[in-house]
Amino acid sequence: MHFPTLFEFAVEAVTEGFNRGTISIPFCLDPRPSDAIYKELLRLNSEDIKILRNFKDILKITEIEVDCLETYDVLNLSSFSLKSLTLKNIANLRLKFPDREHKDTINVEQLLKTVLNRNSRNGLIHLGLRGSERLAENWVNEVS
Repeated sequence: MHFPTLFEFAVEAVTEGFNRGTISIPFCLDPRPSDAIYKELLRLNSEDIKILRNFKDILKITEIEVDCLETYDVLNLSSFSLKSLTLKNIANLRLKFPDREHKDTINVEQLLKTVLNRNSRNGLIHLGLRGSERLAENWVNEVS
């Protein structure tokens, strides 16, 4: 039987306060609780972009999984210093970030330069791209 830790209780309490609008924190939280609160807020809301916009000054999120339903969904990512990024449904970004040399492919290098800040581009450890979209053959070399 699992007994929740004090950390887990705190994450749940802060998340509920954020979700109800009954808590305000005048400082930025550390990455570990920020990531946990973000994941819990996603579980409750599933409106990841709204969460990122509303809490970017409070949460120091380092791990983000975002559904790319619209181009603006990824434009809020530059507010964070990310270590892990997963982009789902990347096919929706093809028109905004087309690869000029390869038809019907996404220019991943341009996408990352546009949506990530310098700290994220330099410190990103994990990049997940989900979707059926074709990517240019040499995109890994260009991003590395």
